[in-house]
Amino acid sequence: MPFASSHVPKRDRARGFTYLELIVVIIIISTLFVIAVNKLLRLRVEAEAARLAYTIGGLEVALSMQMAEMAARGEFHRLPSLAGKNPMDWLQQPPENYAGVVDDARRATLEPGKWVFDRRRGELVYRVRYAEYFQPEQGFNTNVRLKIRLVFADKNGNGRYERPPDELYGVSLVTLTPYRWLEEPKNIE
Repeated sequence: MPFASSHVPKRDRARGFTYLELIVVIIIISTLFVIAVNKLLRLRVEAEAARLAYTIGGLEVALSMQMAEMAARGEFHRLPSLAGKNPMDWLQQPPENYAGVVDDARRATLEPGKWVFDRRRGELVYRVRYAEYFQPEQGFNTNVRLKIRLVFADKNGNGRYERPPDELYGVSLVTLTPYRWLEEPKNIE
């Protein structure tokens, strides 16, 4: 008499994955997907920070070129006319995310990732796209604000450039809203 066995033939076992194996594979794929999405978001934030720094650097170069041109013409006395001007006008081509000039950026609806020039305040404003990774030094504003200011020795102490007695050194693109980029997102409520 043949020996009875609970042995299952190999061809029956090779039909597919068990539920446990399938669940393990799904968990591994899900984990890798979450890691990839988080890394992609972080790369997008880093790209925004780099693009912002690149644009500001280009604006500083354009301002330096304006100063050099005035100095070469012997028109250093005209430097005060640069204060409060729109430095985007000096670029050969403004960045594609420059939305133009507005009368008041605080009242305008500014799309994230866009630049505008606030004519009323003489400020260049950039609205941060990934605000959860952006931290201003004070407040909760998600705008980077820049302005061209005179660099001078305030000899009469009134805080404004007056010729004479103040001594003019040049102009500078100043960040009005100091900020930093965060490694991890902050909670936005």
